[in-house]
Amino acid sequence: MLQTLFAAYNNITFCPPLIGFKSELRVNLSFNLLESMPQLGSDVESFAADRNKITRIDKELPKNSKLTILSLRLNKLENVPQGISNLPLLTMLLLGGNQIKTISSEIGMLTSLRTLDLSLNMLDHVPGCLQYLRELNKLSLAFNRIKHIPAWLFILPLLKILILSGNRIEELPTEEEVGSAMLQAQNAGNTESKTLNANQQQQQNKGNQNNCKSSQGQNLIINQNQNQNYIQNQQKSNSQSKIPQTRSSTFMDSNFAPQTDSNHKITPSLAESGNIQASPLVHVALSSNRLTQFPSVLLRFTSLAQLFMAHNAISEVPIKLFHLLPQIVRLDLSFNKIRDISQIEMPMHIRAVFFDFSHNRISQLPERVEKMELRMRSLDIKENEEIQAAKEQMEKQ
Repeated sequence: MLQTLFAAYNNITFCPPLIGFKSELRVNLSFNLLESMPQLGSDVESFAADRNKITRIDKELPKNSKLTILSLRLNKLENVPQGISNLPLLTMLLLGGNQIKTISSEIGMLTSLRTLDLSLNMLDHVPGCLQYLRELNKLSLAFNRIKHIPAWLFILPLLKILILSGNRIEELPTEEEVGSAMLQAQNAGNTESKTLNANQQQQQNKGNQNNCKSSQGQNLIINQNQNQNYIQNQQKSNSQSKIPQTRSSTFMDSNFAPQTDSNHKITPSLAESGNIQASPLVHVALSSNRLTQFPSVLLRFTSLAQLFMAHNAISEVPIKLFHLLPQIVRLDLSFNKIRDISQIEMPMHIRAVFFDFSHNRISQLPERVEKMELRMRSLDIKENEEIQAAKEQMEKQ
């Protein structure tokens, strides 16, 4: 029973439909000459066709598919595959290195997606549908044409790795904008919860009303029988004691009245459970953009361990950088316009840091460099013109 089809590194130009298999199938057709993606059956678990010549996908992806991994990197696709929303189990979608300009809103329906690679394409903005990917763990939008970064990108609840290098970004959202996005997400979550609870309450009320009608009917029969017996007894009693006949009342069962929960609590929303300081972001790459200032919003991500911002135009570094980012391990600020790092404070708790300040305009080294180096594994300050000039002048003297 075929479970794996590995046919990479050939000159294959055509692949027949991959349908009719009775077991889960893993397929790799990378490094071939395919111009179209073959039809996939619902039993294909993973499919890779990287570095082909695929420009189109003739057949819509199958419904109720078991596909969890789809990799079509380094092809010539201009659009996301049709029927991508038919893949509810998809956890990894790799479309880097194509010619994609727009993203279908269907991607927002991939509720299981954890890894998304859209790097090396022609996107000029961050697709809004990505904000619905609540399970997203890794996102790469590197080397596109993106200028603006929306605030909601920084409040995705499970996002740990964000790669935005090689774009045209001049600034990131401010803390206020991110806070506003969190508030909007909170309100939207509350509204959604209220709507859901209202629908559930409405259904419950309908069920209660039906039960109430049924119970009332039974109670009415019982009460009528009781009333008849009571009237007969009263008539007998009246005939004996000559007391005037009275009318008995009808009883309603209060247990079937609609119940409301005064202590109802709304499910915590994204904004409530994911404040900036508790964000899971650990890796952010912003190299080769157009940043002129160190984005202050990054200082709120206290779990950040790796930050890459080489090849920008940043001129200053926050003095409290290492206090605000206590988990930082690797920081790359090479090829910027930084002049002074002498005032940067180094907390005692930092032990293993790879710090790259090379190719800047630094004129003065930090005080007590020796102690700083004891807390670092690597401090790279080579190719700083001002430092070189100062050294040469000292040698002449």
